[in-house]
Amino acid sequence: MAGTKQYVLSRQVSDHFALVVKNNIIDWGPKPFCTFDVWQQEIGFIKVVTNAWEPNVLNGSSMKNLKEKFKRTKIEIKRWNKDGFSDNKYLRQNFIVEIDQLD
Repeated sequence: MAGTKQYVLSRQVSDHFALVVKNNIIDWGPKPFCTFDVWQQEIGFIKVVTNAWEPNVLNGSSMKNLKEKFKRTKIEIKRWNKDGFSDNKYLRQNFIVEIDQLD
């Protein structure tokens, strides 16, 4: 098939190898923002959200102000996540490499 990409993912923890087949690459636009429940249990999360949400923009309609608050909150949460959890991501990647080597 023209335009079909196939590759096999690493096994990681499972004893199966995942086969990924993609036929079409579709650009759906920007990814929606989501939060994880575990973030709410972390120290500082509520403070980050509160600090990002409190300042009012007051430039235009209330819907525009709401959009700007969401946008600012998204940026601050992403920054907080990157700063606070980058070590965890590094450790996870190291564990996956070790598992692959043992395999």
